[in-house]
Amino acid sequence: MAESANHPRAIDRAAPWALILGVALGLRMLAAVVVWRYVRSQGTPCVFADTAIYLKLARTIVAGEPYAVSQWGVPHYALRTPGYPLFLAACRAVFGDNLLASRLVQAVLGTVAAWLVGRLAGSVLCREAERLDPSLQPSPARAEGARGDGRDQMSASPLPLGEGPGVRNAASPMAWVKGLRSDQSTGDAPHPGPLPEGEGGRRDAADAMRVDPSPQPSPTRGEGGRGSPGRCWVPLAAAGLAAVHPYVVGMSALLLSEATFVPLMLLGLWGLASLWRDRGPRRPMLVAVGTGLAMGAAILSRPSWALFVPIVLAIWVLGSGRVAARRALVVALATAAILAPWWARNARIFGRFVPTALWVGASLLDGIGPQATGASDMEFVDEPDVRALGESEQDSTFRARSLAFAREHPGRVLGLAVIKLGRFWSPWPNADTIRGPGVAAISALVTLPYFALMALGIWDRRRDLRALVLLAGPLVYFCALHMVFVSSIRYRVPGEVPAMGLAAVGMARALAWARLAVSDEPPGRGGIDR
Repeated sequence: MAESANHPRAIDRAAPWALILGVALGLRMLAAVVVWRYVRSQGTPCVFADTAIYLKLARTIVAGEPYAVSQWGVPHYALRTPGYPLFLAACRAVFGDNLLASRLVQAVLGTVAAWLVGRLAGSVLCREAERLDPSLQPSPARAEGARGDGRDQMSASPLPLGEGPGVRNAASPMAWVKGLRSDQSTGDAPHPGPLPEGEGGRRDAADAMRVDPSPQPSPTRGEGGRGSPGRCWVPLAAAGLAAVHPYVVGMSALLLSEATFVPLMLLGLWGLASLWRDRGPRRPMLVAVGTGLAMGAAILSRPSWALFVPIVLAIWVLGSGRVAARRALVVALATAAILAPWWARNARIFGRFVPTALWVGASLLDGIGPQATGASDMEFVDEPDVRALGESEQDSTFRARSLAFAREHPGRVLGLAVIKLGRFWSPWPNADTIRGPGVAAISALVTLPYFALMALGIWDRRRDLRALVLLAGPLVYFCALHMVFVSSIRYRVPGEVPAMGLAAVGMARALAWARLAVSDEPPGRGGIDR
């Protein structure tokens, strides 16, 4: 009887995910066909020039030739890291020279990325919401006793940095002023912040995140609710937002490294979210190894990710202590292990350590140089005095020129940073060829609500270091990075994907406010009903 009773429940929980992922796959396959037909009509392999380089490198891998591509008459052995070319080579080995097939495979990867967004959001945001019944918030009398009673620590609202144990009274006005307290004994994701006080009393934002009013997980779900975050609808909302975001959908149809980077980035962030809890997963070292491998593979797909990994590991260790240090070390070693073959190969060719690619100098001069406008314009690479140089010498020359320009024109560098900041956050395409009034209006109509929801979610989680670092951190990181290098919305989109979890929190809060506005009664025990 128990199995038959649970069977419809499992189907009910799987149905929304199947719908969201089906929509995600359908939209991405449609985008793949549209882009394929467009580029064929233009006689080019893709919209961006980078695609030609990736395809050439993929052909060398399939043919067993040296991993190099000629640029401006000079062979380049480390122009691009091998992550995305390896993916294209695998597609070419299976489907031949069929670029539509490669785009359709990327549509599947984009759908997996939407699912990973939901899993990441659930791991970061919903652990406490799954375990707590909003109707069982502690009273003032219980709150006093809970400080010495470990049983009531389940109702605490931990913060990653920690300020000592405590229990929040949902009805206390001081909760809003004093914020949330930390309970390092649990290390779980913090309970979402409080909502504004209405006539029916204060309600926690977790009410709006829940779709199942059950107060506790079943024993089969494991300690801390390690099973599916089905009781919290934020994962579904986050996956749904990622599934239909036009720029995220369109990016999966382009033959660019974002196709492999985004799912690998999300997989690594999900692993960090699981590890960044004192209880953590059941096999933390195994998860740490997998997390490091995912991070390393993401760097091989997108070298600009290389600085984020040590930054996030340092924040994690500083905020969590000795246990985190051991796990972070394993993550770092696994990341280095997957990068080691590329490092060894580059050391053999260039006689020195080349961590990613020898294109940083050109990219830096493209962003900070006498010709820089914020957009990419690499005509300088065709100058006779640099064409005669080798790959390593070209990189060093471009880097030196950019740094010299920055020292001599600091005001211009700051002005360029502001321009690039505007390009990064532009709600419409930056390219003049596609930035008509109609396109700009439609793009802004779609993009600005996403921005608003993300901003509301960030404000809601403003005391939750773990959520801010893992969900908003990539977006902030790419923004800062492309205030130095060239900038456009293309570089914003990968960072927006994990931030869909915060947009879902913003949606939960906005819906809770709307519910309070239209009703004299406080939200019900289950928050937003199914």
